Amino acid sequence: MKALVCFVLLTASFLLLLSCTIYIDDGIFDDIDINITMQVTNVEDIPLMYILPHTMTGIPGGTFCDTGSSLLFAVFDQRIVLYEYYKETGITDTFCKDAVCQHNTRSCVAYSIVGNLITVDGEIYALREIGYGGNIAKLVDGRFVDVENTDGVQMFFSWDSVLYAITTDGTLMSFNLSGNDHRIIATEVPISMSWVYGGYYYGLEADIDLGYALSRINLLDSIHEIETIIPNIRTYRTDGKYIYLTFSSREHEHGQLYRTDMAGDNLTEIPIMHTYRMAFDDDYIYYHISNMLDITYENNKHIYRIKNDFSSEPELIYQTKNSWITMYAIYKSDYLFVIDDSDYWLISKDGTKSHRILPFAS
Repeated sequence: MKALVCFVLLTASFLLLLSCTIYIDDGIFDDIDINITMQVTNVEDIPLMYILPHTMTGIPGGTFCDTGSSLLFAVFDQRIVLYEYYKETGITDTFCKDAVCQHNTRSCVAYSIVGNLITVDGEIYALREIGYGGNIAKLVDGRFVDVENTDGVQMFFSWDSVLYAITTDGTLMSFNLSGNDHRIIATEVPISMSWVYGGYYYGLEADIDLGYALSRINLLDSIHEIETIIPNIRTYRTDGKYIYLTFSSREHEHGQLYRTDMAGDNLTEIPIMHTYRMAFDDDYIYYHISNMLDITYENNKHIYRIKNDFSSEPELIYQTKNSWITMYAIYKSDYLFVIDDSDYWLISKDGTKSHRILPFAS
């Protein structure tokens, strides 16, 4: 059952129409904690290992962002609506606080914000989708405002106080933070599973001989050539120190996870199988097992953790029935943010507690 909490007491039928509805699970599960609170942090102190996994998940990028004081996340419920979880109070609410707003007109403070939520120098940016393509928008005084000259953007990233964007025609461009100084870096760049780190743009490139190949472009060179660093990739993730990947080639065991350095060298097999979703903190790797070729595979669909030096055995921390989930580690917190079949959870990193902060409303 779900208890609905709002700022006034109205009839139940009217409550369902209010966009400010806050969802709190009333205790069906034995391990529920109501209104879990967290330490407020300085967003500029959050290490890249916490940020990179959610900036490279899907297109147009991550639908989750740790602002330091809250967790922002985009939810699709007939339309995409931006929600916010407040660390100090443990309360979840829509980002737009207008009780009658339908979030589908320009009057909404988060109108058409679909994701790609990132922080740059302490400021919050997101993608506003408008038709085919969109604009980069910046949060200014509680409202997302379009950055000038950024129309036609498909996804964007940041590095060293510069915005890097992929346009709808596959062009890689750079913008200063105000948008009034931009330049073309390269055209027809690989856009799948893309991200920017350490002065390089990374992305998966389809190749007739190599399958999907991880390629990169040196953003600091005067000539921006596409360099293939790892061929035959099925999927990958990074924590900014290592690249974690599985191969599609037959000479590698299906589902076996490997890691390399950031240049694609020093390939090492690690004791994890069949994972496509990973999160990282200072001590552990968190991973979701999903063996799509064998639904009877032992421990399929569950979340585990293992010491990042592999000195421990895998620990089961969360059981689910779903093949595809999304999870992020939260900086200076004992919790993971987990999206499981459109329910939004905080799951303790040791698996002892869980709290559903937003059940899917539809």
